[in-house]
Amino acid sequence: MIKYFGGKSWLGKKISNLCIPKREGFIDVFTGGGSMTDWAFPRFDNLVINDIDDLLINFYIVCRDEPEKLIDYLEDIKKDDLGIKHKDLIEIAKGDYDNITKAAYYYFGNQVCYGGIPYDSPIQSKIQIFNNTPQKKNIMKVNRILKKCEINNLDYRDLLDKYKDKNYFYYYDAPYFDVAANNYYGINGENHKGFNHYELADYVKDLDKKGKVFMMSYEYSDVIKEMYSGFNQFKIPKVTVVASDDHHSVKDTPEILITNFEIKQTRKQSLL
Repeated sequence: MIKYFGGKSWLGKKISNLCIPKREGFIDVFTGGGSMTDWAFPRFDNLVINDIDDLLINFYIVCRDEPEKLIDYLEDIKKDDLGIKHKDLIEIAKGDYDNITKAAYYYFGNQVCYGGIPYDSPIQSKIQIFNNTPQKKNIMKVNRILKKCEINNLDYRDLLDKYKDKNYFYYYDAPYFDVAANNYYGINGENHKGFNHYELADYVKDLDKKGKVFMMSYEYSDVIKEMYSGFNQFKIPKVTVVASDDHHSVKDTPEILITNFEIKQTRKQSLL
């Protein structure tokens, strides 16, 4: 739905023609930018999004419930705040501001900072692009998806308890196992500090025992492969471009797709 560090729009394209088990709804357990919710939008009758980042979730709620006010505020930002700094975004995020103000500046930071990280330093060239781009079309596109969504700001364990009686499809875009990569999530990387991946694995295994269908994406590593050794695993090639002001580099950053169901292809297509 919006750009996000580590977003999964590329994964949605990879699996778009695969036969995914049909269920009453789709739960995006660690929603982030919502790329997989975007993918699920035409495929499931009910959508559930969730994230521990309360500022991100506030943006989604405002975008769903008060899109016109959000659009108006974004237009005002264009007029008044092109000189905004990193510290200003942090101050607004932490400060006692109303929900629309926080949502507008979250989205602004998401659009103008490196990698969609809304608390990073704004990039002047992206600020100019933002200033020259009408935001109504983008916001209303996200609003269209969110109107179909139930929005949560829960720990994933509480989320599972809330929907335990629903016959839903669960998707997990788990936090990075590599601790350094998680520094990009939340103010000063606070969202995933101390995240227990082994406990998540136990919850996923319990979900499987209860007959729920799930799909999970992780960075590819032997540790993750062993952690989920009882499930179907697919190594998916992925290339990441790391850009700076004067050069860019290309890295192979494969990921692993983990499921408790057999992936069937509707036509000749390979995940590899």
